[in-house]
Amino acid sequence: LMITGQVNLIIGLILIILAKIVNSYFPLILDAIFSGVVYGVIFKGGIGIINAISPEEKRSNVTSSFFATAYCFMIFPIFGVGLVTDATNIFVAVRYFAIALIILSIVALIWFSRQKVQ
Repeated sequence: LMITGQVNLIIGLILIILAKIVNSYFPLILDAIFSGVVYGVIFKGGIGIINAISPEEKRSNVTSSFFATAYCFMIFPIFGVGLVTDATNIFVAVRYFAIALIILSIVALIWFSRQKVQ
């Protein structure tokens, strides 16, 4: 699920970039639906790993910590896009953000493939 999620995340980010290139809302709407499903898959994979490696008596603590940490870190890209938007414009900021996430996703895919994560 983690590898599938990362591949689909890359597809979703490409759809965001494509929406601006073709100047159409259709790829953006398609991406909103597609990415919502993808983030669910990625989270499911993460929770599966957390549940597999955490001790049973601490599983609820570890799982809630995972959710709290994940949601806290989701705010950083919003700040990053905001800062780049102040210096440039929203389209440039989103494009940089999408490209950076594509690169990070490729790095994660390489790491997952070496770790034999599914």
